[in-house]
Order: sequence, then C-alpha cells, then structure tokens
Amino acid sequence: MKNSLIALAVIASIGACLVAYNSGAIGPKGDTGAQGPKGEQGIAGRNGVDGKNGKDGKDAGTVLGAAGSVFSTAYITVNGVTQEYRRVALQTATTTVCAFKTPAATTTLKSASVYFRTSTSSAALVELAKSLTAFSTTTVLARETFAAGSVNVVLNATSTALDTYTAIIGPNQWIVAKMGSASGGTFSPAGTCQAVFEVVQ
Repeated sequence: MKNSLIALAVIASIGACLVAYNSGAIGPKGDTGAQGPKGEQGIAGRNGVDGKNGKDGKDAGTVLGAAGSVFSTAYITVNGVTQEYRRVALQTATTTVCAFKTPAATTTLKSASVYFRTSTSSAALVELAKSLTAFSTTTVLARETFAAGSVNVVLNATSTALDTYTAIIGPNQWIVAKMGSASGGTFSPAGTCQAVFEVVQ
C-alpha cells in the first residue's frame, strides 16, 4: 500500500513537470478582431413630469419668456413696479357700452381702448373717458366719430397722448365708453374694452 502511494506521487510530480515544460512563454497579443454589428436600441427612459398631469405639460406653470405665455391674474409686479389690467365685453342696448372700475390705488393710465368688432347701421360718436361714476364722462380721454357700417375699428388713448394730469387716475374711479348719434337711441355693438394701469407708490 505504501509503495502504491509513493508511485502515485511520483507520477503526479512527473506530470506537473511535463505541463510546465510544454507550456512555454506566452506569445504576443493578436490583432483586435473586426467590430461586431450594432446591437438593438435600448428601451427609452422614463419621461420627467412636465405638468400636473405628468403627460403633456398643459397644467404646468407659466414659463417666463415662453412663446404664448398667458397670465390669468389681473396684475403683475416686476421689481416693485405693479401694473393692473382690465378687459370686459361691450354692453348691449345702452349708450354706456363699457364701464369698469380702476384700481384701488392712484395709477397712471398706460393705455385704454375700445374695439368694435361690429358697429351700428348709423354713424356714432364714441367717447372714452375717466369718471367718478360708471355713467358719466367727466374727463374725456379720446373721442371719435365712426361712420355707419364701420367694423374692426379701435378708439385708443395712451399716456403719451395725454397730459400728465389727465393720465393720473385716482383710486376706484371709472373708465367709461359712451356712444351717441343724432338720431338718439341705444347701441348694441360687439367687441371689447380694455386698459392698462401702472400703480403709483
């Protein structure tokens, strides 16, 4: 038994010597093979949340400077300067086709306008004014007579066309647009009336 173990050990030793003898030094590295074909595109990553609904961003907040930005507030303050905005549809069956209250602070009128999408069948005098009430024209800002059948016309008043006193609007006053004609009666135009005020602080 002892002789068998010795024989096995000798054989193993001889085998190891033969392997070491035959292995030799490592040869130089071969050239890199040609690049394989491009694999399939991986699965697209998860989109970030663009808006509240997480899909198309329609509910996302307003981005300043973006094309078509819309602000739903009546005023905006930039670096301490506040501007307020008003816009209403023209009234029908009346001579006071527009009346809205000015801000609850002293302001300067940047612009005010009345846009007539449709007009009356007769010529009409239109006055845009500031007033202490909703039914008078205390201080006229602009005045013009529109011919019968006039459409898509605008009566506009801007601060550059008004003197300093006229452009200053006291708190809680009114911007009023009135119409009148030689034949009298009321008017039912279609259009809008709007204004921009800058708060004096």
